[in-house]
Amino acid sequence: MIIKSLRLKNIRSYQDQIITFPTGSVLLSGDIGSGKSSILYAVEFALFGTDLDRLSTNALLRKGENEAFVELNFQIKDQDIIIKRTLKKGKNAIAQTAGHLVINGTKKDLMPVEIKTQIIELLGYPLELASKKKNYVFRYTVYTPQEEMKEILTDDEESRLNTLRKIFNIDKYKKIKENTLLYIKELKSKRKELEIKTEDLEDLNQQLKQKQEELDKNSRQINELNPKIETAHQEIIQIKNQIQEAENKIKQLNELRKQLEILQAQEKVKSEQKNKNTEKINQIKQQSTQIPSDYSLEQLQNQISEDESLISVVAEKKSSLTAQYQAVKTRIQELQNEIETTNQKIKDLPGQRQRMDELKQKIQDIKDYQNKKQELEKSMEKINLALNEYEINQKQALELKSKILTFSKCPTCQQIVPKEHKENINRETREKMILYEKRINNCLEQKKQNHLKLEALKQAIDQTFEHEKEFERIKTEIKNLEETNRHLQSKITELENKKTQIFQIEKNLDEANKNNLEEKQAQIKKNKEILEKLREKQHLEKNLRELEQHNQEIENDIRLLLSQKTDLKLKIGLDEKIEEEYQEFKANLEKKQEEKEQLNIEKTRIETEIANLKMFVESLTNEIKAKNLIKQKLSKILQTQNWLHDHFLNLMTTIEKHVMARIQREFNELFQQWFSMLIEDENIIAKLDDCFNPIIEQNGYEVDLNHLSGGERTSTALAYRLALNKVVNDVISSIKTKDLLILDEPTDGFSSEQLDKVRDVLEQLGVKQAIIVSHENKIESFVDNVIKIVKREGVSEVI
Repeated sequence: MIIKSLRLKNIRSYQDQIITFPTGSVLLSGDIGSGKSSILYAVEFALFGTDLDRLSTNALLRKGENEAFVELNFQIKDQDIIIKRTLKKGKNAIAQTAGHLVINGTKKDLMPVEIKTQIIELLGYPLELASKKKNYVFRYTVYTPQEEMKEILTDDEESRLNTLRKIFNIDKYKKIKENTLLYIKELKSKRKELEIKTEDLEDLNQQLKQKQEELDKNSRQINELNPKIETAHQEIIQIKNQIQEAENKIKQLNELRKQLEILQAQEKVKSEQKNKNTEKINQIKQQSTQIPSDYSLEQLQNQISEDESLISVVAEKKSSLTAQYQAVKTRIQELQNEIETTNQKIKDLPGQRQRMDELKQKIQDIKDYQNKKQELEKSMEKINLALNEYEINQKQALELKSKILTFSKCPTCQQIVPKEHKENINRETREKMILYEKRINNCLEQKKQNHLKLEALKQAIDQTFEHEKEFERIKTEIKNLEETNRHLQSKITELENKKTQIFQIEKNLDEANKNNLEEKQAQIKKNKEILEKLREKQHLEKNLRELEQHNQEIENDIRLLLSQKTDLKLKIGLDEKIEEEYQEFKANLEKKQEEKEQLNIEKTRIETEIANLKMFVESLTNEIKAKNLIKQKLSKILQTQNWLHDHFLNLMTTIEKHVMARIQREFNELFQQWFSMLIEDENIIAKLDDCFNPIIEQNGYEVDLNHLSGGERTSTALAYRLALNKVVNDVISSIKTKDLLILDEPTDGFSSEQLDKVRDVLEQLGVKQAIIVSHENKIESFVDNVIKIVKREGVSEVI
């Protein structure tokens, strides 16, 4: 990773500053408080966002400002990357807002947390750092703030080891052990739970054995019952067959009895019918003697037919004459009404002709109205054109006045416009405006007068159109009335003819009424009554013959019925014993069915018990299987618990010790090298113990860090810092920040001779870009590039 440039907008003491970073060694030079460390804070903020403990939003936003941003441009291999992070002051707090990430020209708008995740991935840091508050890898490999340089040395042993575990990601072994102990605890709890679930397994096996024995016993009972039920079933079938035969015989017996009853009923009906027929025969003989036999049936029928024909002809003629009379009378009334209506219409004819002459005179004036209307419309067009022209001139005059009054110089010749000229323009414009206003008012008045005249002409033309319509309507009515008058005479002639016709019809009706039809109808009625009696006598005689013949047939039927009755009574007497046998069969069937029912009830009870036992056995079997599986799982849990406790925990401890030992050896060697380079005193040596505590010996005696001089303490911290940087970069191979190192005031307390050692350190580092923050002027001669920072009136800037 190589930093190319950094822009700070309203960050701490900076207002808006762009800083370009070259490769090689770069010194940020300036007095104390000039804003050197603020640049480093801005770099860290751009990469990882804010930190509530040290790098808070309140500490970053310049006092008195509401918004700020940092834009960092850096390079990782062939990737050119730009990060922009923003701050915004709200009502209650200062918060990060959305920023963006640009990689090789491709921009992504991201939220603060998303930017952090992307950057950690780009830098090759472990991804779990995205969710952690502090980035230990960046802090101890790239940039350690000035106040934290000696912090790791002065921490207690446990804190230092925890910090190193986090840096080298060795704390994962501790977490693994802690999580393993929690998992072992959970396994123990799970084991106890499973042991409780399997403690009744033996009892369940015993219950299963007992229930299977009961199931076998019930199966044997079912096998014993089945033959008994089958025997009872066969006996029932046999009895039912006997009952069926008895029922068939009883049915036949009942059928014979029914036949006997039918024969008796038929005999009774026949006897009653014979008696009724005999009574009717006597009545018919008596009625027949009372009907006269002096008339001939055929003569009466012919006489009645002739009389009815005569009456029909006369009635038909009278009906036709009556219909003609009514039709002629109706037509006479219609003609009288039409003649009266026509006379009423003809009376209006002279008045209509007079009105038609008046309308014709009025219609002739329409051409004058239309010519005047066209002249007024042309006049209105001229007035509108003039009015439009005056309004445009008025508007242009106003615009010209407004422009000239605002000009200090002429836009064409660039000469100064004098005040007198402006006043002349103003006066001329005012006079023009008065003239245009007067002309506009004249045009409006003329337009108003013409509009009123135009409306009057339109009304006159509309009225003339109405007269024209009325003229055509009256013309049509007069034509119709003249046609009606021509038809009037023909209707009068038709009326006279109809009156003559109705007189003749009345005469014919009188002649038709002279025939005596009532006497003829009375004679016809009398003849019909005689004819009816003759026909009745013929009918009675016919009935008499039929009844006598019917009585003879009935006597024959009665003799046959008596013979059939005798035969049936004989058959019925032979089959009467079958009913007693039928009752015995039914009683025996009920007994056998009850026996079978008891056997079936017993079988159902046993089958139900078998089904319940099977369900119980199946449930027990499944429960036992489940508990056996639990027992197997319990065994696996116990094995896992023992393996984790006896082997895995020890393995994690051993791995952690080996990794820490390897890191300690490499760390110790590098620490001794850097320390001996910074302090060339054979009497003072330094090393690291197994817990990474720095041990300083002077003249063979261990010296407390607090008793060292300021330069010696700074040299120890710098050696520790440089050694830690090298070890971390070697252990975490994926890191892409190996080419960058930032040292914040690394020479605090150094003597002049010790400052010379910084040159050797820079040469030994071998990084592509080293950024050093220092106020020591001597260091400027050791570095490739110097960026000087000054602070003027509370604002930091690069010079």
